[in-house]
Amino acid sequence: MKTPKTIKTIIAYLILFSILVNGCGSKGAGDERPFFVRVYYLGNSGKRISFEEYEPAARGGTDLVEELLDEMEQQPGDKTLVPVLNDTFSINSYFLNYDGLTIDFDNSYLTLDSITEVLTRAAVVRTLTQAEGVSSVTFTVNGEPLLDPKGKPYGPMNADLFVDNPGTEINNYERTTLKLYFANKEGDRLLAAERIVVYNTNISIEKLVLEQLISGPETEGLYPVINPQTTIMGVIVRDGVCYVNLSSSFLTQPYNVSTDVAIYSIVNSLTELTSVRRVQIAVDGENDMLYMNTTSLSETYERDLSLVE
Repeated sequence: MKTPKTIKTIIAYLILFSILVNGCGSKGAGDERPFFVRVYYLGNSGKRISFEEYEPAARGGTDLVEELLDEMEQQPGDKTLVPVLNDTFSINSYFLNYDGLTIDFDNSYLTLDSITEVLTRAAVVRTLTQAEGVSSVTFTVNGEPLLDPKGKPYGPMNADLFVDNPGTEINNYERTTLKLYFANKEGDRLLAAERIVVYNTNISIEKLVLEQLISGPETEGLYPVINPQTTIMGVIVRDGVCYVNLSSSFLTQPYNVSTDVAIYSIVNSLTELTSVRRVQIAVDGENDMLYMNTTSLSETYERDLSLVE
């Protein structure tokens, strides 16, 4: 049976339309679409990073990594920003494999002050993990892993590690000195230690103190007091009282410390802050309980230095 001429014409138009649509959606044509990434720079205040949109020529892999590294050496259009990669230190080499990207710096990288170093890592990682195939970035210095303040390698870092707010820049970083109280070897007395911390101002100073206590001491001769599995569920200060809400792991004491040492490690550390005069501790939002079967959490605690050596 013959197909009517009008139907043949319609079919021809449909075939032509299909070819045009499929052709426009092909990989070659799709590659012509604009492709932008965010290149991060340091704020000239030295306490933040921010980005500018950039359209690279390369689309992924080593070529894009090389292009972005070069761009991070250039002066951005915003004159309040400065390049992350500058003459302060040099890149020895970099390589990309299935584990991610590894960048090796010279020894000059270790001369960066703590705030600049944190921001430099944030800017480099957030910029380069936008490249296809770069799931993480690892920093080394002359072939050795870059170490954190506790002497442990930072290891592979991704962008999520540095996302602190939904805005266009990472919040300001500040350096502060905390006075923290940990246990002595016998677990029956407290020892004070000062710790210099670089922290993001998006975190309250009270929460920072608790985080540092949970992470444990960094000085030889001091011993931890809080279960490291403890999670901080909330910290607020009202009228000089710091209300601390911890997870139930706090009730499990893996260390050989007395009840008072554990409680007053928290209380004395927090009351070192001018904002705090007393401390109320809760577990999973409840304080009608005994800690280690001896100490009630229903009361607020004042500073007590009688346990301090």
